[in-house]
Amino acid sequence: MRGIFQKFKNKHKYEVNKIFDSRGKKNQILFAEPWNLEVNMIEMANYLATHIEKSIYFAVPKRLMNSAKKILNPQIKIINRDNWLQFHQTFYESKYFFTAHWKFPSSYSEEQLVINIWHGIPYKTIGLLHGNGKGLIKANVTLATSILTRSIFSKTFGVSEETIFIAGYPRNDLLIRSSEQKKEMKTKIKGNLNSYDKVFIWLPTFRKDFVGGHKTHGNPVNNAFQVEDFEVEKFNHVLKKQNVLCFVKPHRSRYYPI
Repeated sequence: MRGIFQKFKNKHKYEVNKIFDSRGKKNQILFAEPWNLEVNMIEMANYLATHIEKSIYFAVPKRLMNSAKKILNPQIKIINRDNWLQFHQTFYESKYFFTAHWKFPSSYSEEQLVINIWHGIPYKTIGLLHGNGKGLIKANVTLATSILTRSIFSKTFGVSEETIFIAGYPRNDLLIRSSEQKKEMKTKIKGNLNSYDKVFIWLPTFRKDFVGGHKTHGNPVNNAFQVEDFEVEKFNHVLKKQNVLCFVKPHRSRYYPI
């Protein structure tokens, strides 16, 4: 039954889009998350909720709705991503649409502004780079963090570099705001961070997904750095020589337990 319903949705999505197009778009914003509560999306939605006067909707899987309520601004309306009718009605009625992942309607209206703020730096083969024609995110605006990632995103998502805006990720604002509680946070960290010249935070991407079973992100690597033949001792020697401390936070979807 589920397969039949999925075929119906795929067959009629363009007709549904036309119906809502004929009604015009509402001056509202929709954020949509297919799997988790992406920090870029959360931070951007909360920022807009306190700086502009527009209705804001945030679609998440049913299992995450209670969690979303705890971290999203109370003015943001949370909807069930798993409710196909509710999600698509809100999507097609919204003039502005934010995404940070794939798995969303591939049919957009010319009246909509689609903004891809993504969720990381793809130093691996994803999207259109596979060469199978899948992975297109035809956004009007795509956010990149540098000239290098602008080039990568252009090839990955199939958009021109002219539509890619270079800026810091919204989630970086959390680090900036944390400076206000810097004294309190320091008490929770063992050791004296001031004794180091620099402190790095490294969040390696994953090469194979043990959660979703993706086999297209490369070969699994059995270390926290997700780099083949990574020489930890040499890395520590360089850090010590430069008087640098490096925090490494493995990806939640790494293939092997660390």
